[in-house]
Amino acid sequence: MSFGLRNAPSTFQRFITEVLYGLDFVFPYLDDVLVASSTEEEHSEHLKMVFERFQQYGLRINVSKSVMGAAQVEYLGFLITAEGSRPLPEKVQAIFNYKLPETIHDLRTFLGMINFYRRYLKDAAKTQAPLHELLKGAKKKDRRKVHWTDDTRRSFEKCKTDLAEAALLSFPRSGLPLSLCTDASDFAVGAVLQQLENERWKPIAFYSKKLNETQTRYSTYDRELLGIYLSVKHFKHLLEGNDFVIYTDHKPLTFAFKQKNEKASPRQQRQLQYISEFSCNIQHVLGKDNVVADALSRIHSISEINFEEIAEEQTTDEELQILLHNNSLKFKPSTLPSGKKLWCDISTQKIRPYIPQKFRFQIFQLIHGLAHPGIKSTVKLMTEKYVWSDIKKQVREWAKACIRCQKCKVSRHTKSKLGDFEQPDERFSVVHIDLIGKLPPSEGMQYCLTCIDRFSCWMEAIPIPEITAEIVGRAFYEKWICRFGVPAKIVTDLGRQFEAELFRSIAAICGAKVAHTTSYHPQCNGKVERLHRTLKGAIKAHNNIRWTESLPTVLLGLRAAIRPDISYTIAQMVYDRLKPAYLLAVDNQNEQTSVGQKNEISNWKELSPLPDEQPTTSCGRKIKKPVRFRE
Repeated sequence: MSFGLRNAPSTFQRFITEVLYGLDFVFPYLDDVLVASSTEEEHSEHLKMVFERFQQYGLRINVSKSVMGAAQVEYLGFLITAEGSRPLPEKVQAIFNYKLPETIHDLRTFLGMINFYRRYLKDAAKTQAPLHELLKGAKKKDRRKVHWTDDTRRSFEKCKTDLAEAALLSFPRSGLPLSLCTDASDFAVGAVLQQLENERWKPIAFYSKKLNETQTRYSTYDRELLGIYLSVKHFKHLLEGNDFVIYTDHKPLTFAFKQKNEKASPRQQRQLQYISEFSCNIQHVLGKDNVVADALSRIHSISEINFEEIAEEQTTDEELQILLHNNSLKFKPSTLPSGKKLWCDISTQKIRPYIPQKFRFQIFQLIHGLAHPGIKSTVKLMTEKYVWSDIKKQVREWAKACIRCQKCKVSRHTKSKLGDFEQPDERFSVVHIDLIGKLPPSEGMQYCLTCIDRFSCWMEAIPIPEITAEIVGRAFYEKWICRFGVPAKIVTDLGRQFEAELFRSIAAICGAKVAHTTSYHPQCNGKVERLHRTLKGAIKAHNNIRWTESLPTVLLGLRAAIRPDISYTIAQMVYDRLKPAYLLAVDNQNEQTSVGQKNEISNWKELSPLPDEQPTTSCGRKIKKPVRFRE
């Protein structure tokens, strides 16, 4: 191809891309080819593959202009190293020594040079805003003098200082957690895209943009939303197909996807619709706390337990040496795959490792963070798996101080009276169902069908897109009936979906009886209503707008929590080999039983009846009256 043709560069770029197609370690830009390798041996293999491609297509290499086997290389005006990329030192020094521009044309030249490295400059638009004000109304190659002020001189010097202190930008790597921190001022918006490397947030690129005259009149909410929208749009090529978190110091934006569409203006709806196309989660962070340490604390709280580090920490723990001589505990060392010794208590049926002070709160967050259960359940779960001094006291205090539980859970100040309900004869014979919604859209789902078995309290929460009778009936049939069988009785409220002829036909075909509650009397279906309060509080405590991702974890935590009335978990009631132990109280005067009133009645006896047997009293008499208990 002849030189000078306007389509020559694009044609050659298409050709060189075809030559090196499939080699992920090569980045070609026209006649500059960058080959990146981890080791020297790997680099030799990579170069051999590149040379074979060049020989196959008849290309030649100018050896005098090539650099091979170097730890760092200058490429397209940047210094590329193993840690990341930064501006070339000689280029930075030339711009730093740039004299104060005298004409508007010289000022434009300076801004053009410094904006070549704009991705390395934080809040570049905010810093350069006074300089851009001097360019208003300027013409091409304008030779007019620039009227400098103290404010514009400071902006000019700060631009050069920021470039001299430019951050080292890391290379984007697949599989690493991403975060996008955004902010907006009265006249500019800015953002930084970061990725987590070796437990540290490292910047990938900076973005900033000066607002036009119309945008500067936006409200704070609109400017912050515009900043997120422009940042996501700018980093679209890096964010597509990846899960990431957006951090903002404007808390109302965290509820943007929960509000009704009627409350948002057309511009807000367009921007929110674009942001929702990405797998992102908007979280609030205080401006003074918007630092890497805060983000790292979030990562540490969800990391897995490292027993290798726990075993190493045990060697210098003074408290463990005292507990080794405790007669109530029986410690025995367990050998890990690395050869380290992990001290565990074997005085109970379960082996419980000793946890040093450094790892206790981290493990508490892992256990309590599943479904944010109550204080008693959390203490029970922790003491069954781990051991240390005053474990019950510390776990109780941590559970009381859980901020998410305090924000999301409802505290009861009154207790309902005991009610009489018919006792089910076996598991999954009586099921209560209801609907939750409308919830924030998550993976196309806006509602949730909840089902709970009266006998075992096994619960299911099924996300559904709509609440039509067809969708509700199909979800109940596929997720409950096909798994646990046909219940003898289905208890629902007076929702249109449950009163529809289609739902009644499904129940009639399967042989189930549908019982509706009384109007304006939700206590009739209190079993599932009480589940709603626990379920909503746990989902809200996860602080994840994509609630469909948190829902399986929440259900796992609820099924694994110890029930204080029977001392078993719901999962054990359904799947375990042990028979469910029912605590039944017998009053000698009226022969009525009561669950949960152990302190009020002295004559208590633990019974373990089979599901198909009718419980009896200590005298062998069968109990015919219904069990009274709270929902």
